Amino acid sequence: MKKLFSLLAMCLVSLGMMAQAQLVVTVTHGETTTAYYGIDAFQTAVNAAQNGDLLTFSPGIFHGANINNKGITLRGNGCEGENATIIDTDISIEKPAADGTPTLSIEGFDCQKPIKFSGSVTNEDILISKCNMNSLWTLETNRREGVVKKLNVIQCKIKEFTTFLQDSEANFINSVVAKLQYGYYNQHNFSFTNCVLYMPIDQKVTFFARNSVIVTNSGAVNGSFIVPPTLENCIVTGVLEDMPKIIPEHTATASQYMPLTSVFKTATNNVYADDTFELTESAAAILGTDGTQLGIHGGSLPYDPTTTYPRFITFDVAEKAVDGKLAVSVSTTE
Repeated sequence: MKKLFSLLAMCLVSLGMMAQAQLVVTVTHGETTTAYYGIDAFQTAVNAAQNGDLLTFSPGIFHGANINNKGITLRGNGCEGENATIIDTDISIEKPAADGTPTLSIEGFDCQKPIKFSGSVTNEDILISKCNMNSLWTLETNRREGVVKKLNVIQCKIKEFTTFLQDSEANFINSVVAKLQYGYYNQHNFSFTNCVLYMPIDQKVTFFARNSVIVTNSGAVNGSFIVPPTLENCIVTGVLEDMPKIIPEHTATASQYMPLTSVFKTATNNVYADDTFELTESAAAILGTDGTQLGIHGGSLPYDPTTTYPRFITFDVAEKAVDGKLAVSVSTTE
């Protein structure tokens, strides 16, 4: 009996040490929390989750997941730094949840591959916040278009491209958005508030930008917009000789052109060489409609990648079991 207990205790300790080294995703359903371990824990946790559940991720690198008909909350450990939660394959969303159920919320991830909306359904009321994303797009599957409505993207950075198919609607707030494109139809509506939006932008995209910086590059637009974009208190910047021809028909209120070197403190033609997107003193003096500076550091939600909830700093498991239980010590930010 003693040998059996000793063997069990050793197994518990071994499992505890493995848990310490492994990736962890917890699923909270009501008052019950269940832990899943390993690089595929994201998909396992999603499969186990029910509408309204909370999924909390440790730091580390996870594979992505397919989220189908689930209204859940995903909390990563942050999108920057050594304690970030990194997703190294696609996140595919095929409808967050059935009508009348909780919606999908994603915060605090470094997504190194696309977040994509797929299938023939409409994805509505989705929130993506405080994430770094390779790209964000809707996917055509067997000529059926994924549509996104009421998508809100807040305090995020999209590095490669942003592409939506027919009749999509999205609001971007205090975010960096790369290469805005349309899919196969031109009934789109996008709004940008306190964003950095950089071209090329497809001429078939309909968008409104307020208190934002639009960064052009050579040959960004090969013709006129079908519906000229509306700009309110914006800066259009880029290669000086190209700027007058980039958006020749835009409707602008209190907006102006400025050379790139006059806008960002660290300025290059590739805007992502400047990860801070801090403005020069002269650019910061140009105030938006709310009296704050333009770009991601102004407005009511100045850019901040820090998550809105405590983050894991350490996750330690005791070396010995006491009364058959292993003590777990978790240290988080305040």
